[in-house]
Amino acid sequence: MTKKPDMYERNRLLMVEEEKELKVKGMILDPNDPTKMILKEEVLDENDIIDYQPNAKEKKPYEPKTLEEYIGQEQSKDQIKASIRIINELKPIHILLNGWAGCGKTALARITANMLNANFIYRVPEQLKNIDDLKKIINEIQATEKLTVFMLDEIHTIPIKVANVLLPILQDGVYGNKNIRPFVMIGATTDKDKLIKKQAPLVSRFQTQITLDKYTPEELSTILRNYKVSSFPNRPINEEDYNIIAENSRGIPREAIALLLQRLVSDNMEEVLFRGDIIKEGLNAIDIKILQTLSKLEKPVGASYLSQAVGIPQADYEIIYERYLIEKKLVYRQARGRVISEKGLEFLAILQQGEGDEK
Repeated sequence: MTKKPDMYERNRLLMVEEEKELKVKGMILDPNDPTKMILKEEVLDENDIIDYQPNAKEKKPYEPKTLEEYIGQEQSKDQIKASIRIINELKPIHILLNGWAGCGKTALARITANMLNANFIYRVPEQLKNIDDLKKIINEIQATEKLTVFMLDEIHTIPIKVANVLLPILQDGVYGNKNIRPFVMIGATTDKDKLIKKQAPLVSRFQTQITLDKYTPEELSTILRNYKVSSFPNRPINEEDYNIIAENSRGIPREAIALLLQRLVSDNMEEVLFRGDIIKEGLNAIDIKILQTLSKLEKPVGASYLSQAVGIPQADYEIIYERYLIEKKLVYRQARGRVISEKGLEFLAILQQGEGDEK
């Protein structure tokens, strides 16, 4: 006679069947609480991607390999040199890089790893959705005898649960009763204020905190020449075009290189600027529309109202446009809202005069 399963066993079997059904629906056991099922987040696993081996003749995109090759950011480079001395002579410390998107944070992190002869791991928060993803990185650090530099880009979007696990590791080099092999973490962000508001304790774990500046037109021209000579030596370009590109790149190397690539397949710079809707000094048609809207309103307005009036998402206005307009001193942000400056009004007048002369 077959023995009937007791209540505990029946419940266990039911739970197993339920777990199977939920897994089919994309649910998994919560790694932090095995009594709960959670929706599995879709994350692209690099192991699922077929590797590509570049042809030996294929040139990799130009990137500076040393601080000497890295143009500009002299104060930041001095901070990196000091940090490397601390790491080599005293103990590993952690570095936070703050700056505009495309201003060279990743290149600086790679140079730091090269100078330390270290293993380099690069991740973005999208690749650290859960504790298991962080565990893989920690285990790689544990298994690598030489020093590791772990760069987390866009660190201001790090999940809170991942940040909380990092706190004791960055502070004391331990997690629970496990010692963690010393390593250097480099966090990179385009929004340090947001990171401080979200994770002030995490920010305090970075002993060196560096803010990268915008690049001067002269520095950008040098970066462009180096990039062009290294990557596309046989493509013709006028010397003056380097300067025009530099003056219209908002002080960002990534934007300058994007314009350079456009120029290398175009007949002249006028065509490139026209195609990119660039009017003057890197300002495009939307920037001008923002200034014109503020000029007509003649009173302070909030970001929400202004972005709706111009016809762009508020996030785009605040991140892409407002920062540059404020930096150029064309717009002021006051307690009651945004207003156009005297310089902004003069800029519009010069543009209008130029249009009149063309007619």
